[in-house]
Formats: sequence, structure tokens, C-alpha cells
Amino acid sequence: YPVYVITYDIDGINNLTTTFNETEIGFDLNGNGNVTDTNVPESQITVAAGLQLNGIFDNNFVTSANWWDPWGDGINNIDTPDDKGNPQPSIVPNPADPNPNPRTVNSSYLSNFVTPIQRRVLFPEYVMEICRKVPVSACNPDDWVVGIQGDPNQQASDLVGTRVDQLLSGTTARPAIDTADRRYPRRIAFLRDNNNNLDLINGGLPTLLGINGTDRIVDNSRTVEQYPYTTFSRTNRPRLQPHALWYRTTTDQNNPSNPAPDQQNFGTNQPLFYQRPLQATTEQPMLVPVLQVHSLTDEPGADDDELPIEAGECVEMEDGWTQRANEDGATFNVVIASGDSPPRPEEYNGSLENFVRFLENWRQAGGSCRNNQGIPVRISGSLIQFKRAAYDTAPFVHANENAGEEPVPTRFGYDIDGGDRGAATSMPYATASGELPYYMAPTRRYGFDVALLTQLPDLFSSRFTTPSAGDPDEFFREVSRDDSWVETLLCAKEDTGDPKKPGPEAVNQRYCRK
Repeated sequence: YPVYVITYDIDGINNLTTTFNETEIGFDLNGNGNVTDTNVPESQITVAAGLQLNGIFDNNFVTSANWWDPWGDGINNIDTPDDKGNPQPSIVPNPADPNPNPRTVNSSYLSNFVTPIQRRVLFPEYVMEICRKVPVSACNPDDWVVGIQGDPNQQASDLVGTRVDQLLSGTTARPAIDTADRRYPRRIAFLRDNNNNLDLINGGLPTLLGINGTDRIVDNSRTVEQYPYTTFSRTNRPRLQPHALWYRTTTDQNNPSNPAPDQQNFGTNQPLFYQRPLQATTEQPMLVPVLQVHSLTDEPGADDDELPIEAGECVEMEDGWTQRANEDGATFNVVIASGDSPPRPEEYNGSLENFVRFLENWRQAGGSCRNNQGIPVRISGSLIQFKRAAYDTAPFVHANENAGEEPVPTRFGYDIDGGDRGAATSMPYATASGELPYYMAPTRRYGFDVALLTQLPDLFSSRFTTPSAGDPDEFFREVSRDDSWVETLLCAKEDTGDPKKPGPEAVNQRYCRK
């Protein structure tokens, strides 16, 4: 694969000539496939390395959009809360829509249970900074700003003591003030020097920037404050706010990148975990999000040493996380010619009944998770599988169907073990024993469309034929009415279950033997 170079000013002195040691940084800077180069100049840093230096995974996890209150009804408003009061994607129509039957939001991007979305819960509120460039790989250290009215490019470290309602880029509990800014990437702000290098004066560790104040109280007069790792505690942390972004935390305040399982935490009274040790450079700590595909409705307590998960959750019974299908069902007259997912050992590919992949939630009202009493869908036509899928090539099932007690790994270092998932399931969801939490199929009623018999050959059907080898054999033999096969057709009668009392004749019986 090609390696694209973007350059990145790691030391913040704007000359792009300084060299860096990959073994100290901890990942491949120049894209040559190893982490052993000791003199990589800033001018050879790749796009992939630039993302990591910016503290961004290859997905933003929807941290900028206001998907819980898209109509802006209020700072603390949640359109579609779950049973614990935490936000789900809004399904509330736009109140300004003049249509008497306004469309709900429920976008296909947010509500498919495939797009990974960072959970929002009651969690400490941190300052976020924004880069007004697209794509995020174009962002350099001095592009990350917070801004206030009159100075939209002011950086986070200059805003200690500033009121929270003046921060243009918002916080982990507030979207950016300007709706035009909500399309840009954001990240949590840390204390930095004038060259945008991390300030590591507190025990060689970074300093978080959060909002002080009383937990659960929305008070716009509260201000930005520094929260060093070395003094972080239950009484010295940012205030807890609703629908704040949820991150993995750590109990090792002296080594926050310690991956040891006994230091893992997800609670609100611990500082944020980051994935690798840091140096005094412009690098951003790689924080670890908690996603809805791993924990859908549970929430953190003060001190959780395991990922809070509600085992056996029913995704399709939660509003907002999936798109609801039309309750009247649907009928399609269609020919579908496509590829299917390749089956693998211990991996089900969906088979014929799932050759047509349904994207919506087809559970009928009153249906349970294991028996969703699917809304009926009728397909009259033809299903043609003529290759393996070249587009949606991921496995049909979410995890190994025989996961047993083996932990299911995540890319973030926290595993989902058998105790988290529930008995004999692959993921912590009830649908299809946890193998298909994103797939809520209808009651499928498939049949053949007889109109296809009159269809003339087209460009597609010509792919299934070969050139004629010669003139066709047009000899026909007339079959007499007393032929046994013809007689069976002509003399058939409806079956009543009693051979002595047959039903009415299927056709005129005058040709039948008496």
C-alpha cells in the first residue's frame, strides 16, 4: 500500500528537520513497517502517524455532533433518554418542521449499531479543543484551539479561569457553540507551553484541563481549572455533568499508561488512561473511549475496575440506536443479483434467508429480543448469488459463535469476558446469542414472480448464457390425450382426505376413463 507523507512538527519549533526515535515515540513514524528507526525527520511523518500524534484513532466516534439534542433545546436537554437518563440518538422531529407528519432524525449513520459512537454518561467535564481543518490528518499542533468570543484561535492553556459558556469549542459535555464548528474534530485539552509541547512539570505527567463546580449542576459561571494527575482525586476532579463523553480511566496516577488489568478503571473518580508513555512534545495523549457497541446502557460508578456492561441487553428494544421499519411491512418485486459473505469454519454467513440484508429494526411491538415477531416482508422475484461479496466483506456474525469463556478483545485494551457477556453469548447482547446485535430481520416471505417468465433476455441474463452451437432442434411430437402423463394432469381431482369421496375435478372430465 502507498505511504502518504504529511510532515508533522513534533517539537513545535517549526523547522521540520528535527529527527525522532521511533523506539521512544512508540509507533511507526515513517510508514516502513517497523518501529526501530532512530532518526526519522519530521518531514517524513506519514498520515497514519500524524493521526496518532494528534491523539486521533482512525474513527472520530461522533464526539463533535450534538446527536442527543440536534434542535438545540437546551444545554441539559436529552431528546431520547434511556432508562438511566443517558442519551440515545434523537428520534424527536424538528419542532420547526411545518410538515404535519415531520420526519424523525434517526439517521442511518447514527442508528445502525455498526457505526461506533462514544457513550455519553454522567462523567467529569473536560475542556475540548478543535481543529478547523478537514481531514483531521491535515491538523498540525498549532491548529488545535479553543477560542473565545473575539479571539476564536485562542489556545486552551491561555484560558484557565475562563467561564465555561465562553469556550467556543465546547467541552466533553457541551457541543461547540457555533453549529458550523460541529463538523470538525475535537479532542480533550491538556496544559501546553508556548510551542504547543505538553507541560510535564507535575511529576513528568500531563495536566488535564477541566471545569470546576458542583456535580450534576449546570452552572455557566464555573471556570476552566488545571487537574494534574498527581493530585487527581474524588475531591479534586472536574465536576460531573450529564451526557459527558465516557473514557477509560486508571488507578495508577503515577503511570497513567500502565496497561496492567489491575490498574484498569472506568469510574468517575480516577484520571484518564492513555495508551503510551509521553514525552515533552506536541504529541496528544491517546485517550481510550467507551463505545456503545461495547456497553449500551450501563454507566460508570465512582470506581469501576471492569467495564460496566448490562449482559444480555436487547438492542432493538432501545429507542434511537436502530432505525425502526414501517410497521405495515413491505412488498418488493425485485431481482437481486449479488455476492454473499464467504462462510468460514465456525462462522455462519447468513445463508439464503439472509442473502438480502435488512438494515432496519423489524421488531414488532410486543416482540421480545429472542423472538422479535418480525414485521413481514414479501419479496417476489429472484435471488441470484453469482460471486462472493466484494463490498461488505466483514463477517456476517459479530463474534465467534463458540466464544465460550474466551475474552473478546477490543482495540482499546479492555476485553469483554464471559462474565460480561452473559452465559453462552458472543457479545453482551441478547440478539442471536450476541452474534448479531446489529441485525433485526423481518419475517421473510419470499416467492417467485411469475412475470419474470415473460421477460425478454437482457444484458444481465446474457451473462449466464453461451453462444449457440448451431440451429435449435425444432422437432415436436404431439402427445395424445390418453398418454398416462397427460391423463394424470387432465383427470386430477382435489384431495378431500377421503379416497372414496374425491373433490371436484380440476378440468373437464370428458377425457377421463369411466
